[in-house]
Amino acid sequence: MMKKEFILVIAVVISGFVLFLSLVEFRNPVSTSGDIEDNSLVLAVGIDKATQENNKIRLTVIGEKFSSSSQDKSSQSQGKNADIASAEGSTMFDTIRNFSLFESKSLFFGHIKYILINENIAKENILDVLDFFIRDHELRLDTKIVIVKDMSAEAFLRSGDKVEQFIPDALEGVFHNTGKISISSEIELADLMQTFDSEYSDAYIPSIGIVKLKKDEMESTSQAGNTSQTEGTSKKENISQTENTSQIGSSAKVVSDSKKEESSQPVNSSTSEDSSKTESSSEAKSTSQSTSKESYYLNLDGYATFNGTKLLGYISDYTARGLNWLNGNVKTGVIVVKDSKGSDISMEILRAQSKINLKLNNDVPEAEINIQFSSNLAEVMSQDNVFYQEETKKLKEEQENSVKREAEMALEYAQKNGIDIIKMGDAVYHKYPLKWDDMKDNWKEIFKKMKITIKVDANIGTVYHIRQPVGSKSGENK
Repeated sequence: MMKKEFILVIAVVISGFVLFLSLVEFRNPVSTSGDIEDNSLVLAVGIDKATQENNKIRLTVIGEKFSSSSQDKSSQSQGKNADIASAEGSTMFDTIRNFSLFESKSLFFGHIKYILINENIAKENILDVLDFFIRDHELRLDTKIVIVKDMSAEAFLRSGDKVEQFIPDALEGVFHNTGKISISSEIELADLMQTFDSEYSDAYIPSIGIVKLKKDEMESTSQAGNTSQTEGTSKKENISQTENTSQIGSSAKVVSDSKKEESSQPVNSSTSEDSSKTESSSEAKSTSQSTSKESYYLNLDGYATFNGTKLLGYISDYTARGLNWLNGNVKTGVIVVKDSKGSDISMEILRAQSKINLKLNNDVPEAEINIQFSSNLAEVMSQDNVFYQEETKKLKEEQENSVKREAEMALEYAQKNGIDIIKMGDAVYHKYPLKWDDMKDNWKEIFKKMKITIKVDANIGTVYHIRQPVGSKSGENK
């Protein structure tokens, strides 16, 4: 009897393995369309408006290995050659097929890591260009979505020489470090589409651009001890300086409906090899002239917010981290507070979470968002002893006030614009499903006026290896 059961188990395992292999074969078009050498592996795509009147979409793809007839081969850092090609069409699928007019290899999208969407596309309806990536069997649902600010997605992908990095690697690097300051995060395609499918939530997507920093300004910044920053480089600011909260918070803005002209958009939209080479050589010449005086870096500075399927505006710095506080997405970061004598103290965020508590007041929902986090004392900018009960209590209150201000800025932005980017509607729906039927049709107006309070509880953990600052006198402030 035992032998028959063992044979049955083996048969089931083998059948499952064969089924798995058949599914992999079905899902992988490379294995059914020839050798891998016959395919060009695309690592990132950029989506812009077309430059030709008869077309709607301009798609730019980037990878490490394309055919010898590829339009553009940009020399980038780490010894990698970025092969970039662009095509135009009426739809995404039509545009992708148009690459076959000049590419000797088939484009394979199964390895795409990033989909970069120009803000002018996002202002009209972002779903128009995302449907293909959800529907097509080659694409992975964990692909990251990014909104490109102040330039075309094509110009961004062609900027490898400026930032001196292979752009897909540079994107991977900046997203890997987002948790260190928690003003942005990765948004995957599957999660984004789930938000768009919701009738009561609004989406937000990380926004990125390229910032130019002149060398003379870098030198002056270095001489000043990195205490001042060049205008327009908000990412380099200390986002935890609580006394500057109101100023930083003003960086949250709403995108104007007027269409601005993009200087980075190619004038010649031809997909021929010669025209692309001309554009590439012109850009390379411009880059070589500017790199002697200027430096560039990728600036992942917050989120693009959406009202329905259309881009509404941007939030950055404190407001962006405030949104992450509300949604429980803060990983780590620094909060700079003051001790009783006005000296700066750096607190490192370790763990954070948030919870929404709801109640009905005369059938009107009210909410309390509880934010809890732990921190360690990472740095003391004085020789005064702060490791005693009263001072520790003050540091706890300073942190709580700082976090509350950041969260309130994000909440104010969301309620003012009537966009539920904190998933409050989702919480109301699940707690009061019967009442939700009476609220869902007018949820945006209800959300605007809804009473929402924020409570913060901070816990200071350890002080690492020392109990007193270097230079403090033994016996003081005990």
